[in-house]
Amino acid sequence: FTGAVSYADSETPGLGTALDAMADWRYGWAFLAATGLGLMAFGVYALAQARYRRIEVSAG
Repeated sequence: FTGAVSYADSETPGLGTALDAMADWRYGWAFLAATGLGLMAFGVYALAQARYRRIEVSAG
């Protein structure tokens, strides 16, 4: 939200800037690792849902 208020379009920091800022925190590496593991776990869950989920379709 602050990027929308504080910066011009051409100078708005991106995702890389946010990740670099998090990496500079005291336990930033742990937050980044937990985020990465969570995203990978969600990917495995989504693939399992896509493969094994059964959708019941009722007629009418």
